[in-house]
Amino acid sequence: MKSASLVRTTLAALAVAIALASTPIHAAAQAAGTKVAVANAGKIFNEIREKKDWEQKTATDSKTIQDTAFQKQQKIKSLQDQRDNLRPDSPQYAQKNSELMSAKIDLEVYAQIQTADAQRQNKQKTKEIFDKIVNSVAEVATSKGVDLVLADSHPDLPDDFLEKANIDQVRALLGQRNVLFSSPQVDITQDVITAMDAKYTSGK
Repeated sequence: MKSASLVRTTLAALAVAIALASTPIHAAAQAAGTKVAVANAGKIFNEIREKKDWEQKTATDSKTIQDTAFQKQQKIKSLQDQRDNLRPDSPQYAQKNSELMSAKIDLEVYAQIQTADAQRQNKQKTKEIFDKIVNSVAEVATSKGVDLVLADSHPDLPDDFLEKANIDQVRALLGQRNVLFSSPQVDITQDVITAMDAKYTSGK
């Protein structure tokens, strides 16, 4: 789905942005005794309450849209049946045919508008959540005296990936992992999730 593709692209962009910002100073920071932590933006995004609630709202809205579209389709079917029961050369046939064409156009426009609006809302909400993730990472890091947070990105391989993918695709996916090792003590992912859920719940 496009929304899923958009999320994957945004996750990758966020990881790259954090990594690029931190890599040049990483060696110097370690030498100076700077405290470093890691955070998995993808895991945070997928597990926070706000994102789960958004998915539930999206599913509810989608069901409402589908129900409305079904009603419009039923209206089209009814109009078509009424038209087909009339003589093609009768004035009533022309009138009913006009109503049928209008109903079809209405359904098409409705579907286009709802699709465009859903995509706009998903993009806007995804950007909003990732801004909150970045801010929350900064807040948690500051509270723990952390000076530098690296984006920990290690995408999972689907069960059949190695069978279906070519060598370039395998290398590309494995190359997305930008933290090869970190101890649990430096991972603030869960702390960020907890902090974001607490703030989200208190603000609802």
